[in-house]
Amino acid sequence: MVVFGRGVEAVLGPSAKLLRLLGLWSPQKGDTSHNGSALTGYLTLALIFGLMVTSALKLLMDRPRELDELGACIFIVTMLAEVFFKMLCFVVQRPTLHKLVQLLTEIRADGSTGERNDEIRRGYQILVDRMFLLIMVTATATQTLWAAAPVIYQPLNEDGEVTRLLPLSMWLPLDMNASPNYEVIYLVQVLLMPLASASLLFDFVFIDLMVRIAAELEILDYSFSGLSKNPKSVSATSKNEFKSVHTVSDGEINLQLAKNVKHHQEILRSVDLLEEAMNTGVFIQFLASTIAISCNIFAATSVTLYDSQFKQLIIILLIQSGLYCIFGQVVTDQSEKLMHSAYSCEWVDCDTRFRRSLLTFSVGATRPIEFTVGRMYKLSRETFLQVLQGSYAMFNMLYTFQSNR
Repeated sequence: MVVFGRGVEAVLGPSAKLLRLLGLWSPQKGDTSHNGSALTGYLTLALIFGLMVTSALKLLMDRPRELDELGACIFIVTMLAEVFFKMLCFVVQRPTLHKLVQLLTEIRADGSTGERNDEIRRGYQILVDRMFLLIMVTATATQTLWAAAPVIYQPLNEDGEVTRLLPLSMWLPLDMNASPNYEVIYLVQVLLMPLASASLLFDFVFIDLMVRIAAELEILDYSFSGLSKNPKSVSATSKNEFKSVHTVSDGEINLQLAKNVKHHQEILRSVDLLEEAMNTGVFIQFLASTIAISCNIFAATSVTLYDSQFKQLIIILLIQSGLYCIFGQVVTDQSEKLMHSAYSCEWVDCDTRFRRSLLTFSVGATRPIEFTVGRMYKLSRETFLQVLQGSYAMFNMLYTFQSNR
């Protein structure tokens, strides 16, 4: 069962707790653990930066000759660069995220409570928690296979000697095939590979917040459609018969409308904060995914060594980008229902003041809520298709170039 606490940290899901262990999601200022968390975060950033630089040096100092191996190396560099820059953007945007979390906490505590509202929030949160568990299990299994592949598969070179491979492509100014250099480097890479999952943690923090905004929009839809001066309840004698509970005064229903409008304004403010927080990071995610998916598909069709790992990573990359677009579309769809919910309430029985206020709100609600990242990508189904089309175009270019050699 999902428990809904009232504190600020209760708004975030399990991904934020794991990021806090990495020092990437610090508590509010004034907490005694803030300095230790910052030190851990700087260390995490330094380790990811080191992996990214050594992998990039492989392309510069010892570039693979075969195109398929080069594609696999570019894929690794791209993914590590994505993790590092998303991590950096997340750390920079932590003050904005703190404001957003505080705002969502206040929204939930300020008049939008109730059994039905909590049930709506619970349903969305259970969905995200299940997806988070599934993705993390898949990512862990993929990382395990990737780390074990150099031990399981040991191809021979032209001289008939066993080629020592590493989980991640990298270059260092030393003989990495000699013992104990190889063993130490292999162990360090295996220990640091879980840090690559930090990218998924960032994704689920943002997705968790998007889902909570979608839940608030659904609650607001229900609240608008239920506006009435003569609310009804089901009769105790028959489920098909209704009776009035009590009559609501003009002042009371106008007050409820004002609360709904305030709720909507708070939701719009939370959308602006979330868009500001994930603007650069998710834009980098889409660019990196376009490159990584194309390189990954190309490597999966050419390399037999990491065939299963590449195929699993393709699935993770597709889900990673797809979740943003899916839940961005969910928020848009929920916002489009607001005008219809407002019109479906019993406004005919209300006074002129209520009708004018409702009309003003309906005109403003005609524009759906849309998340835009990088000032060019809207989180929608169409954007996900564009990412897939761009990835296929790059894959087709690589495949054609390889075929002509």
